[in-house]
Amino acid sequence: MDIAHELTVPVLVAMVVALHGPDPRDDDFLNFASGINLPADLNTYHPFCRALDAIASLCVSRPREQGFSVGFQIDQRNSQLLASIADSQEVEQDTIDYLANLWAVLRKHSDWHAGNRPKSVYCSGVSSGIPQSQGATALSRELVELVYVFTRDRHMNRWHKWWDPVDGHGLLGFARKFQQKKGRYLEGTNRKFELLLCSLRIVVNCLREDRVDWGKVLGHMGLATDLSDGLLKGGDRGWCENLARDIAADTETPPFPVRRALEKLTSHHRHIRALISFSHSSRLRLAFSLRMSIYAVPPPNPPGYIHLPITTSSWQAHLEKVSADHGFHLCTHLAESLINSLLSNHNSPSVPHLVHSECALIAHYNHLRTSPGRYVPAFKYIGMSKPPCRPCYIWLSAFNNRRNGPRFCTRGTSGKWNFPWTPPVVEGLEATLVEQECVAYLRYKGVLISESPESMWEEDEEERAEQARWAEEALNEPF
Repeated sequence: MDIAHELTVPVLVAMVVALHGPDPRDDDFLNFASGINLPADLNTYHPFCRALDAIASLCVSRPREQGFSVGFQIDQRNSQLLASIADSQEVEQDTIDYLANLWAVLRKHSDWHAGNRPKSVYCSGVSSGIPQSQGATALSRELVELVYVFTRDRHMNRWHKWWDPVDGHGLLGFARKFQQKKGRYLEGTNRKFELLLCSLRIVVNCLREDRVDWGKVLGHMGLATDLSDGLLKGGDRGWCENLARDIAADTETPPFPVRRALEKLTSHHRHIRALISFSHSSRLRLAFSLRMSIYAVPPPNPPGYIHLPITTSSWQAHLEKVSADHGFHLCTHLAESLINSLLSNHNSPSVPHLVHSECALIAHYNHLRTSPGRYVPAFKYIGMSKPPCRPCYIWLSAFNNRRNGPRFCTRGTSGKWNFPWTPPVVEGLEATLVEQECVAYLRYKGVLISESPESMWEEDEEERAEQARWAEEALNEPF
């Protein structure tokens, strides 16, 4: 592959991030663009898929810089379950040890449920409800303690951000305004929301104590999650937004994102529930009857750096090359604005190559498939701690469209554009689809145009001259 051409793709992604921003989505462009989607048959969200996402999410222990992907291979001939975990950086040993402990606790859950499951379940093949017994509760409490202790830094950072941030614009501040406006003795949905807020307050107070009462955390987080699900997924889907606007009506502050706050603060417990459901399932019991081994996928980041232009003229030359390569022209004033944004966002001339975790894991599985020896196919679903960014999703679509190759899927895409981003090296696969999407976005935003400004000006001059001739002719005609 031509290295100069290969480096065009990460630099193009840097351009899109500077123009689009890494966080907000551009839904108009997503409708305008090529409509890249994973195959419909891969979008089924099976309980096993939820468990893989939960495992990946609950391995994140730091507030930032971590994004795990997890995949499973089952080798029934050797009674082995191989779990592969990838990060954009090196996977640390404490994460591998924690994952082994997490699986051991889930195996205990599965063994306990198997020993206490009615025999009729084995005949019908349908799992019964998770029992609410002391034994099951003790196992759940053990799982909660293991997860919360390992992920404490990340989880408490989430509480600080969404519950009681320094500026006071968190869910706790919103709860106080809610209480002042609605008063006491609430009924209906308002009463459920008040109970939800009280449960969350008890949980955060428990987590900040030296000796945590994990039974209380389990009980109140379970109640808060149930109430949150009822409010967010109930018949009135806009209830949270309407409440936020109502509370903010008498203030100058924008409405608080209640829905987002509730989703974030209960997601941890929702992942724990997905693992409990996974360990309880009789149909998925096979996974716990196998010997498990964990493989940390080394980051396949190519050596070297992405060399970014550091001057206005060099960025201008690069943009002109991109426009010429794809048969477009530059819109001068929009190109200048983009270059200013690029120079402010990227003040370093070199950025290390970075392959995101899902691409790294898929490239690893592809390497195993093409290596000599007996290959054990991986499950086509890749569990992720967060949905893939837009470039990764496009790359995965291109990977799936190859002939005679495996197909993988994830839980959609966040729609975000992240930089640095580098595609992994996979034989026969280039990141041309990502390049096309980047060029399409630059064109959508008007940075690239089909006709040169000079030709457009000439056409305008000709049109005005033609109009002048018609006007003169019209004035010379008598009434």
